[in-house]
Amino acid sequence: MIRLSRASELDEIMRLWLESNRQAHAFICDSYWLSHYDAVKTEIAKGVFVAEQNNVITGFIGLRGNYIAGLFVRADKRRRGTGSALIDFCKEKRSVLELHVFEKNKSAFLFYKKNGFSEIETRPAEEIPENEIFMRWEK
Repeated sequence: MIRLSRASELDEIMRLWLESNRQAHAFICDSYWLSHYDAVKTEIAKGVFVAEQNNVITGFIGLRGNYIAGLFVRADKRRRGTGSALIDFCKEKRSVLELHVFEKNKSAFLFYKKNGFSEIETRPAEEIPENEIFMRWEK
């Protein structure tokens, strides 16, 4: 089931956010994620969509307008359809979706390609010395 997050789940969602970023972005210093923790927590507190299975959050997606601000899936639930289900949920709500993915995060890039996103542009990230790929999906 996919639904809007609850305030009581914020700490659990933030643990998933931090763990997933550390796993997917080993090329980024841990201090980067920790320095952004409070700002991200404030944004996530506004609401994200969570995937839930047996009363356990298996993943979440942040959707701000047409922009996917982040997609995170528990390590033990990856490659089981949770990420695609979250993307499909957003596709039902929007006719255009956009996102950025780090160039070095090959598995995420391939995941988005598999889910119909097109590569638009590669450019340097704003805050760190890494490239990011801007991607878009349209109905």
